[in-house]
Amino acid sequence: MANRLFITSGATFPFCELFEAILGSETILKELVSTFHIRSIRVQYGSNASSQLRFDSCTATNMSLFNSLGILVDGFPITKGFSAELAASTIVLSHAGAGTILDTLRQEIDPRPLLVVAANPLLMHGHQSELAIAMQDLGYLITVSELTTKGILDALHRLQTATLVPFPPKANISAIIDYEAGVLKL
Repeated sequence: MANRLFITSGATFPFCELFEAILGSETILKELVSTFHIRSIRVQYGSNASSQLRFDSCTATNMSLFNSLGILVDGFPITKGFSAELAASTIVLSHAGAGTILDTLRQEIDPRPLLVVAANPLLMHGHQSELAIAMQDLGYLITVSELTTKGILDALHRLQTATLVPFPPKANISAIIDYEAGVLKL
């Protein structure tokens, strides 16, 4: 089975720059194909008309590149089957929204998709960046330091050698606090 990359830019406040940076870079796409054997890219581009136009424009502009690399690219605005999209993916490259991070890390499949996140700098007070760095420090995911070809390639290179920590199963809040404090093993 071919490996699949799932790019999710967020449903309510789409981060279109994320999928544009990946789909528009021959260097990144070649790395995904050669290192991770990606043959399919599925993009959740967001719920507004502008994000769909940006996705359609990006894919039309880069279609010959996708074809030359043997990559099938398609997308959708939002779905009730988000968990199934995650489960069908080898790598999830996402905005650093808390919901998407938790949904990905809580996938109860083996192997769970590898998670790389990029913080949207336009959101208030840099909360996505703070969350992404904290989750990376705990070993759950890899962060993209800057939304450039170099930044994304760096994250993909770190992903190759990383040993990501399994996310603890759902538990009550006191057990999670005890776990994070090192008092309890979940």
